[in-house]
Amino acid sequence: MILSEKELRLLAVTELDAGMPLAKIRKETNQRSHTIRYSLKRLEDKGIIDRAPFIDVYPLGYTGHAIFLSIAPSGIALRDEFISTLKASPKVQWLAELGGDYQYVATVFTRRLSELVVFFDELSEVFGDIVFEKTISSRIEFVQFNRKYFGGKPKSLRFGSDQVEDIDDVDHKILSGMANDLFETERKLSLRLQIPTTTLRNRVKKLKEKKLIVGDFYQIDARKFGMETYEVLVSAKGASKQLRDELFLFSKAHENIVHFVTCLGQWDYEIGVEVNDGHELTVVLQAIAEKFGSRLVSLRTLSIFKHLKYSLYPFSFETNQ
Repeated sequence: MILSEKELRLLAVTELDAGMPLAKIRKETNQRSHTIRYSLKRLEDKGIIDRAPFIDVYPLGYTGHAIFLSIAPSGIALRDEFISTLKASPKVQWLAELGGDYQYVATVFTRRLSELVVFFDELSEVFGDIVFEKTISSRIEFVQFNRKYFGGKPKSLRFGSDQVEDIDDVDHKILSGMANDLFETERKLSLRLQIPTTTLRNRVKKLKEKKLIVGDFYQIDARKFGMETYEVLVSAKGASKQLRDELFLFSKAHENIVHFVTCLGQWDYEIGVEVNDGHELTVVLQAIAEKFGSRLVSLRTLSIFKHLKYSLYPFSFETNQ
């Protein structure tokens, strides 16, 4: 699908601010209200955008761990059952099929490292030694950038806050409800959760004040309009704050970079890239190498073939934990 100039302008304005008032969208895009509504509905119907809350669960004591893995040769049925088990796990936030050194990546959220051991133990009990290679990258901070190739100025949303917040069961129901039914109106969500609309509205306001809901954004499936997606794994010589800050600013400004992750593990940073083809990817890698090459050890590239699961709030929260 080819995006029109009006759609590009609309996404450039609203991608990381999906809750922007219609009057402001009209002003910034110079488009009429019915055109805006029609374009957003068309993009939703085509599966290009999903409006969603940007939720930061780090203040609740969770940390995301990206597990890059390959599985041993096995029957199709066993492999499919293994992937289905990962998709169904309440701890798995993101699951994708990769090309490169690993076949899959799963992002698992836990409060303690020991929970990762339990996670793998449970998989081994069912599937034996199906995982023959894995690398774990703990994600300290994740920053989502707007797609500058739409034409907008650099913007970002971030999760990975180190502040500590508590929520009760009502807040948990609201976060889970908002994350798992993205098209539900406030009134329908209120009825389904059996929470008065006024209470729901006030609770959401407080969750935003606590920065648990960082904002509303549009999840965008760039593959639907022909873009190829990659994850660049960056290993640095040391891990200085100066290098991290410079890499971040470079990534935020670059037209083809859509997210920046600070990690602990075999590599130090993950940079999400969207390009039209492999040649453009080479140009991006060359730009990184030319600017930071003397301070880097390596750049490894993984193709993201297919997103198998993405959940904004993937687990059950219990207040007595």
